[in-house]
Amino acid sequence: MQFFLANPLYWLLAAALIPLIVHLLARSRPKDRKFSSLYFLREVISRQVRIFRPKNRLLLLLRTLAMLALAAAFLLPYIGGHISDLSHVRNVIIVLDTSASMGAADGQELRMAQAEQTVTKIVNELRATDKVNLISAGARPAALFDRPEQARQMVLRELSRLHSAGEEADAAAAVRLAVEQARSLPEGQSAEIYVVSDFQASNWADLDYASLVPDKIPVRWVSVAQSPALANTYISSISTIPAKALPGQAVTVNVTLGQCGKSPVRTTLHLEGGSLRTSQVCEIPANGTTTATFSVDAPTGGSEWVLTASTDPDAFPADNERHTVLPLNDRLSCQAVAADPIHLGTMLRALQAIPFIDCQVASGPGEHAPDFLVWNAPAAEDVPVMEEKAREGAVVLAIPDFSNDTAANAVMGHKPARAQLQVAENDEKWTLEIAAPQDRVFRLFPDNTLTPLLTSGVYRRLNNGLQREAPQHATVLLRYADGVPAIVRRPVGRGAVILWNIPVHPMDTRWGSSPLYLPFIAETLTASRMASDAADDIQPGAGYLSCPVPPNLGARDIILQNGESEILATREVKEARRGMILQSDSAAAPGLYTWRRKDDPSKILATQAVNFPAAESVLETMDTSVLPQGVITHKEENDRLDSAERRDLWPWCIALALLFLAAELLICCRASGKPSDNQPTP
Repeated sequence: MQFFLANPLYWLLAAALIPLIVHLLARSRPKDRKFSSLYFLREVISRQVRIFRPKNRLLLLLRTLAMLALAAAFLLPYIGGHISDLSHVRNVIIVLDTSASMGAADGQELRMAQAEQTVTKIVNELRATDKVNLISAGARPAALFDRPEQARQMVLRELSRLHSAGEEADAAAAVRLAVEQARSLPEGQSAEIYVVSDFQASNWADLDYASLVPDKIPVRWVSVAQSPALANTYISSISTIPAKALPGQAVTVNVTLGQCGKSPVRTTLHLEGGSLRTSQVCEIPANGTTTATFSVDAPTGGSEWVLTASTDPDAFPADNERHTVLPLNDRLSCQAVAADPIHLGTMLRALQAIPFIDCQVASGPGEHAPDFLVWNAPAAEDVPVMEEKAREGAVVLAIPDFSNDTAANAVMGHKPARAQLQVAENDEKWTLEIAAPQDRVFRLFPDNTLTPLLTSGVYRRLNNGLQREAPQHATVLLRYADGVPAIVRRPVGRGAVILWNIPVHPMDTRWGSSPLYLPFIAETLTASRMASDAADDIQPGAGYLSCPVPPNLGARDIILQNGESEILATREVKEARRGMILQSDSAAAPGLYTWRRKDDPSKILATQAVNFPAAESVLETMDTSVLPQGVITHKEENDRLDSAERRDLWPWCIALALLFLAAELLICCRASGKPSDNQPTP
């Protein structure tokens, strides 16, 4: 029954029966009347039958043809591919790129709009018996159906709902999903795959097409990119130094701008946050990047500071704004790890004397990374633990075991090797000098401020077996006058690992008696915190917003709002490290989000920023010549779909119907003329 309703040929046959039924039902049945003699009437009737029977048959034929022409005009607007080979069912799988670059204006339209037009024509080309499926290629590729279905209208409705999202495309996963569906079809059936995309290099260039797409599965690669490289100005990153600030602390904000173009671009960069409003003019080199630096002071109140960098609008405005959230804390956490706290000596007393540092002593590192981790006499096997804490954002200061060290070289980034103690002889003392005067550690100490501390004298240090040169990414902050490294900082993840080759015992150094000792330790720790772009933690389209549930609140007491103050759906999730958290139901999209108390929305518990993926800003397409089975443009595909074995015949069908009706009218008019002379008159 479903096939009967779907096949237009059956409707044509049904329409052709209408004139026959009307003709049979409209036959005249004269009433019986009494008459004296029927001889002459019978002769007249037989003569009339011989005359009109051919005309009636001709009229029936003309009416039938007219009905067929009218039915064809309405039921078969496109004749050709629909009529031929009705027994063959096509399985078409369409992969549509929905990444951020598809929202760029290319020519007169957005790339996404051009892709939707092409997909619409591909779907409309199919017959009602053909099967189709639509796969959106975003950060998490998703298919409309588990397999191709006879659901063209559902595919078109889903197509109208899709849009270019602010996320990268997992192109390999999307094509792999289409290939898996093609392989899962019943034996004897085959599938065609259409991939409609701009083929941006960051998403598509690194795919292994030879292993991804089998030769036996036909794939049409349809490109909607008219230009191989579009000019675009964008913000690729925003970071703060430090990653967590004290109220009122000086903060350095670094904003990286880039542009894709053949000539330099001048733009105005704006930085906003709370009462902060500042800007500077930046010149970006041709097809390059530049970094703008702002020196600002953190607010004196609040628990976080939301900073927004923006540039002048252009044709692709999605990447002209970027956010970061800088946490503000009155005190920073510090954990001192030592088998015996006495061994920390002057260092421990200094840490406990710094007013904005909350120092706790422990025999081993805790589960959560503190802001600072001071580790006394670590072993070589402790270095991986230090690096793990540094990756989580801690600044780890390692004080070696001067009597029997195995970790100092590994802390600097070299292979583990034993270093030996060197003791000064004949009251000789070693002095130090600044090896990296431009480093932010020394901004608080201009000119020769640190000279009294550096010349106060050191009597014990590691020397023999200690590597003198730091690795490429490490920085020697202080070195002894003879070149032995004294303080070396190596960035690891979001934090850093610092080797402190200066003894802390008062008998081994005079540093503890200097008034500069306390501020120098504080500045070394606080200024060694690395820059952090925390907003990039959440990947658009793949990551989820989350917030730990405070002990004094329940999950129902917290709401999540986006930048338009809309409340988003959340769910409870239990994590091993953070305990019970609230998580957004849907993957995050670029923007600012706030977690608030439900009973008092003015109280913000946390703010999270999701930024535009920087890779999507470079609107450069890949070399499409490497695509298997060739690539075609969307214009070529549209032209093929408009002309491939399809003719717009409904005007001709209407004209034929009118012609048949006109012929019928002419015959009827001639038949109603005067009777023949041979016919008797009553």
